[in-house]
Amino acid sequence: MLATVREGWGRSQADLARATGLSPAAVSGIVARLVARGEVSCTTEVSRGRRVRVVSAAAGSEVFAGVDIGRSHARLLVGDGSGRVLEEREQPLAPGHRPTTTLATVRDQLEEMVAGSAGGRVLRAIGVGLPGPLDREHGAVVGGTILPGWVGVPVTTALAPLAADVRVENDANLGALASAAQTGARDLVHVKAGSGLGAGLVVGGRLHPGAGGLAGELGHVAVSDAASAPMCRCGRRGCLETYASTEVLARTLSTVLDRRVPLSRVVAMGASADPIVRRVFDDSAEAVGRGLGILCTLLDPGLVVLGGPLAGLGHRWLQPVRAGFARSALPAVVSHTSIQLSPLGERAEALGALQLARTSVVAAAD
Repeated sequence: MLATVREGWGRSQADLARATGLSPAAVSGIVARLVARGEVSCTTEVSRGRRVRVVSAAAGSEVFAGVDIGRSHARLLVGDGSGRVLEEREQPLAPGHRPTTTLATVRDQLEEMVAGSAGGRVLRAIGVGLPGPLDREHGAVVGGTILPGWVGVPVTTALAPLAADVRVENDANLGALASAAQTGARDLVHVKAGSGLGAGLVVGGRLHPGAGGLAGELGHVAVSDAASAPMCRCGRRGCLETYASTEVLARTLSTVLDRRVPLSRVVAMGASADPIVRRVFDDSAEAVGRGLGILCTLLDPGLVVLGGPLAGLGHRWLQPVRAGFARSALPAVVSHTSIQLSPLGERAEALGALQLARTSVVAAAD
């Protein structure tokens, strides 16, 4: 029950009953015991004209950290047991940043953040998001990542001096955790579209990493088997990511405009009224939509949440994604699938990492 509260699947006792399958009476009894132990708190709110009892995790005597490490930045959050963010920082990272340097920076930043915002509380657990497939046993990325210098680096070991529990997860999966908590959806796909293209899956109210942790690798769905199809960093040709990522957009724009377009300018150019630029972005977004059509025809999640830098383009990017989806998915799937922009923006993965840290303590206790 405490894990369900911390994961954010329900706020009212009725929500918790639906999420756990327990009777309302059983939920009421368990919540009463958790309140007595100081692990949750209850308040009364009015929802749709009715008074409901809202259950929240208590702030507690410990703090937790969430870290999202990408190609050009690290976002760090420190929060309490209730999920309230106490401090947040974004650290720019140099292109091709080295894991030893970056992890040393993360350690220093977290120590400062905890000392400044935790009020003497202990850092209990850290959740870390990394792009690409993972070796969860060692907390390291494996091949096919946009951070090739990080392959095999044991992130859990590097951060272990700071906290008793360090958990590493794919960044898109963490975005899915945050999106599910924010929307209350028990089935969804969260897409992170930026330097790479990944998706996190929530099925039946739980993260679905797959048997080998590779579920949701949307960017490596083959959309072309032609000999002339672009080569992907995974070693295959025709992967969706070779048609729809900021790197690909930078190369394509540089070619069609006959001038170098730096990676840092790609997202800003998405707002251009130039018809050539607009066509490049539309084609890329439609490709993402077609890939999602395949995925959703198989999974039927009902909700797709778009996140990452490209989602920052708003409806100019959303509309062609929806158009590509409508052409690729079964009409019945299209009719009841909502595709929307993430209200969490580029914070989603770090918020999911913070959530992972908080829930890992409950899982360890169980």
